[in-house]
Amino acid sequence: MHLWLLCRMLAIGSMLLMGSVAFSNKADAGSLRLTWKDTSTNESGFKVERQAGSSFTEIAKVGTNATSYTDSGLADGTIYCYRVRAFNSAGASSPSNQACANATNPEGNVSVGESTSGTSGDSTSSTGSGSGSSSASYMSSSWSDYRITIKTRSSDNDAMGVMFRYQDSDNYYRFSWYAQEKSRRLEKRVDGIFKVLAQDTVPYTTGQTYKLQIIAQGSSLKVLIDGRTIFSVIDTSIAKGTIALYAHYNAGSSFDDVLVENLATGSVLLSENFNDGTLGWTFIDETNEDGPARWVVSNGVLVQTSNAGSTGPNDFGTYALYTPESWKDYRVTLKTRSRDNDAMGVMFRYQDSDNYYRFSWYAQEKSRRLEKRVGGTFKMLAQDTVPYTTGQTYKLQIIAQGSSLKVLIDGRTIFSVTDTSLADGSIALYSHYNAGSSFDDVLVEDLATGSVLLSDNFNDGSTRGWTFIDEGNEDGPSRWWVSNGILVQSSNIGSTTLNDLGTYALYTLGN
Repeated sequence: MHLWLLCRMLAIGSMLLMGSVAFSNKADAGSLRLTWKDTSTNESGFKVERQAGSSFTEIAKVGTNATSYTDSGLADGTIYCYRVRAFNSAGASSPSNQACANATNPEGNVSVGESTSGTSGDSTSSTGSGSGSSSASYMSSSWSDYRITIKTRSSDNDAMGVMFRYQDSDNYYRFSWYAQEKSRRLEKRVDGIFKVLAQDTVPYTTGQTYKLQIIAQGSSLKVLIDGRTIFSVIDTSIAKGTIALYAHYNAGSSFDDVLVENLATGSVLLSENFNDGTLGWTFIDETNEDGPARWVVSNGVLVQTSNAGSTGPNDFGTYALYTPESWKDYRVTLKTRSRDNDAMGVMFRYQDSDNYYRFSWYAQEKSRRLEKRVGGTFKMLAQDTVPYTTGQTYKLQIIAQGSSLKVLIDGRTIFSVTDTSLADGSIALYSHYNAGSSFDDVLVEDLATGSVLLSDNFNDGSTRGWTFIDEGNEDGPSRWWVSNGILVQSSNIGSTTLNDLGTYALYTLGN
């Protein structure tokens, strides 16, 4: 994450915990080796802090240009969380993101990105740049005819713009605008080949905010600036796809108030003001020159602050890709286990915090429950007295098709009910007073089309697309993190209220 230091101190730059955590070979006690990337320029050293209860305590100082520290004498079976601060004579920086590991696995690895704003607890959702894709496979090419409206500006003079009907990195349309080159371009990329569809010689004014609109309707493609059409072309190459925000050698491009409207129905596909961070956006670097990209939210505006770009003919840069869906009839499949004995489960057809279905499973209470929450009120739909076995991995399936709701464990149906209260919505992974719940290989399939809506095995250590929300107010906050390709919640957060409010990881939609 970006660090801002005190008073007279020069900017130390950015620092990121890379989370390469492993045991030493000691037999009597565990050791965790924490590593980080040092991109600072004027530090005297680094302070290493370990979480103790709800706060962090300094456990060591290491010298200039250090990039690792080994913490020894740790208790087996305990999860430890760390962060790092750079310091010099003027003071200490803000802390880095956290990295956590379990002191039981001698080959444990934790991959942690910069923590986003707008998340609860100690979530580690990555907003860092990356070259290539996440392990989450998003089938986000369902948008066809739509209008994009966005506010954009730049404090630099290179390219910024919007990609639309984006299907993959080789197939999309792109509008780009240059101040230095005095150029506006509408291009298409089909099977990796670029072609200019329209171009003029009008630059943008550095520091000025513009209202940009893209209208894609059938074969008609239009670009408007401040309400005035600048390009109008006909092209049939790409019929549908998602959107992306684009920057090339532009260290000051910014975007705000993104709105995408369905021209067929008039409904809103996406409304994003970035006031709660960047969850739901995937950041992709097409180039390795002057990078990596640095996408951050500042005062409710998404800003790209790196000079990432390329000197090739096609102006490859960096882009923030949005992955939207609208889910109705689908099947959720995932692997889940717990080393604790309290509740874990899945929420589905999640519309908001007051409207969803929830399957929860308890070992201590010997209970499996299927409930609905409508208008904030819970109602039990089905229940039995079967506990889970601590430490055992289960294959859990949820099938929501019309009014039919089914829950299967290891291929066997345990609940089958009919309910018409909630017709669509997202999914969330649920934990209540459970300091050892884990989830892996999440798959969501569209039962109408057979297509995959979501596939995330967490193998890249990322939690992109997931928002972490704490409902419980006891023994928190939550600690969601990825360990060895598994999403783990390691806090005992919960509540003593009647409805077992805890914490959940919500997969975000374009609502």
